[in-house]
Amino acid sequence: GGLEESAARGSFSQALLSCSRELQSAETALELSRILQAYVSRHVGYHNLWLFEAVDGGFEEVRLIHPQGQKREDIEEHAALLDVREDRMVQEIFRMQRPVVVVDARTDPRTNKAMVEQFQNRTLVQIPMVVGEQPLGGFGCGTFGAEGCKAPSPQELDFMYALGALAGAALARIRLERERAAGRARREEFEAHLLHMQKLESLGLLAGGLAHDFNNLLVGVLANANLAREGLAPDSSVQPLLELIERAGLRAADLTRQMLAYSGKGRFLVRVYDVAQLSAEMVDLVRASVPKLVDFRVDVPADAALVGADASQLRQVVMNLLTNAAEAIGNASGQVDVRVGTLRVSSADYLPSPGSLGGFSWATEAPPPGDYVELSIRDTGCGIPDTVRERVFDPFFSTKRAGRGLGMSALLGIVRSHGGALCLATKVDRGSCFRVLLPRSTASAARSERPTRSAEIPRSGCILIADDEVLVRKVLVRTLEQQGFTTVSARDGEEALSLLQDRANVFAGAVLDLNMPKLDGAEVLRRARRARPDLPILLTSGYSADTAAQEFLRSPNVAFLAKPFEVNHLRSSIASLLSS
Repeated sequence: GGLEESAARGSFSQALLSCSRELQSAETALELSRILQAYVSRHVGYHNLWLFEAVDGGFEEVRLIHPQGQKREDIEEHAALLDVREDRMVQEIFRMQRPVVVVDARTDPRTNKAMVEQFQNRTLVQIPMVVGEQPLGGFGCGTFGAEGCKAPSPQELDFMYALGALAGAALARIRLERERAAGRARREEFEAHLLHMQKLESLGLLAGGLAHDFNNLLVGVLANANLAREGLAPDSSVQPLLELIERAGLRAADLTRQMLAYSGKGRFLVRVYDVAQLSAEMVDLVRASVPKLVDFRVDVPADAALVGADASQLRQVVMNLLTNAAEAIGNASGQVDVRVGTLRVSSADYLPSPGSLGGFSWATEAPPPGDYVELSIRDTGCGIPDTVRERVFDPFFSTKRAGRGLGMSALLGIVRSHGGALCLATKVDRGSCFRVLLPRSTASAARSERPTRSAEIPRSGCILIADDEVLVRKVLVRTLEQQGFTTVSARDGEEALSLLQDRANVFAGAVLDLNMPKLDGAEVLRRARRARPDLPILLTSGYSADTAAQEFLRSPNVAFLAKPFEVNHLRSSIASLLSS
């Protein structure tokens, strides 16, 4: 008997050594289960084996995974999840962290007799898998039906307990590698997303810079074409050719406005626009830059949905909401519904009816009674948690590592500045819905109307012209001198400031470019105010009026003219400024 026990121990030791080597190369829990089943079947005689692990890190429920043997399908179908509170065997394993043996499951009080009857269990052995003092789960094995009852010997039980220790270490390694792989995947996904954001940010900067430079060039094209047409007889054969140049220049100017809208440097010029048409255009633009799995569905009315708004800022609102909706879906399949309609608000406490995402809440004041155009953008993305929802419109708050364009607080400011309202409904893992209400306009939609020549234009005085672009300076000089003004030109901000300080009382007005080298137009204006507080000044730029200039635009003797401009826009701006 002693020799047999010694031989058995030697056999088990060799088996454990061999199994340890195989477990070291296992990459998944499925491989681990197959290795254990092979060794238990060969050395103990139990041909069915399964793993079990705690659900969600707790031990109230255990999940049976990767069963091996003839009972595999039955176990997968009927016993995938066990309630530990109703299973004394599993309770004992996790509480005592030692093997549990049931010689005859039909008579043992610890077994679930309904399951024993269903699976025809006979002998059951449950082995814990423990690393240190932390139980990771375990494996079970035993006999069924005609196999009869077969209690393991002490050596066999020790062998399986040792297998459990080896398997626990292997499972801990597999989980760690899986977590590392998931971490790498998350990091790679974030890096790819960051790279995408940086590309879009770079495109925005490039678009803004190109638009600025093109706007300066277009001043020369449009204004010189205007002046040439004015110098020709109305029936001249050259007139149609110059008109084509003007039209091409205006189309190019519209393109630069779109580029500025994308770059976030649009200007505030309120005209009447169709929200339905504009939203459809922005969907086409955003669709090209997001994953193909995001399905955009657009529902707009046949009739125009008109509002009085700045087109570039309205585009930014729509683009911001569309981009956020697409990013909430991420790389998964999802849907973004864009709807435009008209709405009559009859009470001051109006709130859209709750939907599948729950109730709406106003981010602005509730809209006063009246007629509105409503833009609704809903996604099937991740939704917004309550803790984030409370701060989503706070200045400088973001859940993103990097961003571009308008933040939600700026979006809110645009909606408010247009007399509109904004509300939100969201549910985690279900999606979000933003609704923007803007006062409906009864006027006609904006058209490319040509400015008319002002009848009463001041025709005397000296005007300072400061712009670093030679082409723009020449256009300004030629246009103003044709009206009877004298002009003095400056190439940059320092030269302009020097002229203003030395000859403060000579100038009837000044035209300053906002984006000049050495000193920008806003700084020149700020310093010139000390010498001549009442000097009428027209600020120009290929961008919008920036933050530094906004403080001056509220003054009665300061105005802003966006490039590119036609000569009659320039004349009317100068006339209005000097007459005020």
